[in-house]
Amino acid sequence: MTPEMLFVETVEDLRRRCDLRATEYDVIQASGLLRRLLIDGNPLLSAVTARAKPTFTWSKSRLGVGLGDTSSLAFALVAGLYFDPILTEVQVDISGLREDPPRRMATETGSTKEFLNKTVIEVQSGHPQATGHADVTVRDLIKHFANREGGVHFGPGGKSTNSTLEAMRGQADQQLRDTLAGVGRVAVRALEPLAAAVVLESRMRIATPV
Repeated sequence: MTPEMLFVETVEDLRRRCDLRATEYDVIQASGLLRRLLIDGNPLLSAVTARAKPTFTWSKSRLGVGLGDTSSLAFALVAGLYFDPILTEVQVDISGLREDPPRRMATETGSTKEFLNKTVIEVQSGHPQATGHADVTVRDLIKHFANREGGVHFGPGGKSTNSTLEAMRGQADQQLRDTLAGVGRVAVRALEPLAAAVVLESRMRIATPV
């Protein structure tokens, strides 16, 4: 398999792992795909960037998440699935009440580097448990799931290199998985044009002229 077709297969696999029906296992596996595509020493994206540079578009919306005995206070503002701009337009019907997603904000766009460095979990400095914890970037989140939760490696006795993710682990697992799924969905949309170009060009090469 060529590097270009491996890139295509990985993007399509990521699409499946981050759809709205994705299981916990799917989302964890998505972290390994994201690492392979964007972060590893020779990421698969490098096989196709001669064609064009991808542009990532994400939402600035955030949800407040509490921890433990202080769950009534927001320990952090978390992107969740709302990191995907399409989902910021969804209204959730709970007990007959329609509510807009909390803290709906505008979208941002950026390069691969800017995407990986984007903060997706913002620790609230006034929270009693916030001391010593840092914000979490897209890169931090991918590496946490890949290296701590089993996306690539599984370390049950270890700890995440990001203390915020370690503090939230076990208390806000769904929100963390939702945020990673949102990251994956944003990545698929940014990378899909490059994957499509690879496939369409390969078909044109083998097509019989009319």
